[in-house]
Amino acid sequence: MKKIATLLGAVLLAGTAFTASVRAADELTITSWGGAYQESQRKAFYEPFIAAGNKITEAEYNGEIAKIRAMVEAGAVTWDVVDVDTQTAIAGCAEGTFETIDWAKLGLDRSKFIGGDVTDCAVPNILYSTVAAYDTTKTEAPASLFEALFDTTKYPGKRALQKSPFVNMEWALMADGVAPADVYKVLGTDEGVERALKKLDTIKKDVVWWESGAQGPQLLADGQVVFATSWNGRFDSAIKTEGDMLRVLDVLARDVGVMGVFSD
Repeated sequence: MKKIATLLGAVLLAGTAFTASVRAADELTITSWGGAYQESQRKAFYEPFIAAGNKITEAEYNGEIAKIRAMVEAGAVTWDVVDVDTQTAIAGCAEGTFETIDWAKLGLDRSKFIGGDVTDCAVPNILYSTVAAYDTTKTEAPASLFEALFDTTKYPGKRALQKSPFVNMEWALMADGVAPADVYKVLGTDEGVERALKKLDTIKKDVVWWESGAQGPQLLADGQVVFATSWNGRFDSAIKTEGDMLRVLDVLARDVGVMGVFSD
C-alpha cells in the first residue's frame, strides 16, 4: 500500500517535482483506458516516475468492474492502481474492492481536488466528457442532440452508444422531457428507470453498442453509423486524423476520472 500511495501522491502534485518520499525501485502495474488519455498519463505521470528509478508496467481495459472484482475475490490481483470512472469507484469502495485512501500520508489537501469528496477510495486525476459526434459528409447538422439520436425518420441510420447505463439512462430521460436538474431524482425510482429504458427501446434496433473508447469514432469514420458517442480525447484524436468529416455535436456528460488502489 505504501509504495502505491507514494506514486499517487507524487503524480498528483500538479506542477511539482517528485518528493523525497518516492522510494527507488518501486514496481507498479497501472491500468487505464488506452488511447490519447493513457498517452497523456504516460507523459505527465509515468515517465517522471520511471526517470526517478522506478518501474511501471502499463495495462489497458474497458472499465469492467466485473474484471476488477473477480481478481480481488480470487486473490489473484495483478494490477496495483487502476483508473476508473466515478460510479465504479463508488461501487468498488462500498464492496471493499479498493483500499481507502490515506490523504494525510499522501500529503495532499483533499478539499482542493474536484470530486475529492465523492469517494474515500480514489484520487481524482482528470475531468473528462462523453460527447456525441456525426459525419458531416453524410448528415446535416441536427438542431439538437436529442433530435439526432431519437429522430430515426429524419436521421436514418445506426447510432453507436456505449454498452453501459452510464450517460445513456440520463439523456434518455432528458429526451423524454425530464429537466436536467431532476434527472437523478427520477432515475432513483423504479418508474424512472423503466421510463429511461422505454425511451431507449424506441431506438434499440438502430443502436450499435461499443465497449472500447476507440470503437465509437472508428464506426463513425468507417461509415457504419451516422452518430456516435465516446470520450472527448478519443474524438479529438479522430478529428485530427479524419479532418472535418467528423464534428462534435454536443457534450453528453462530464465526469471526474479517479485512480483507485486495489485491496489485498
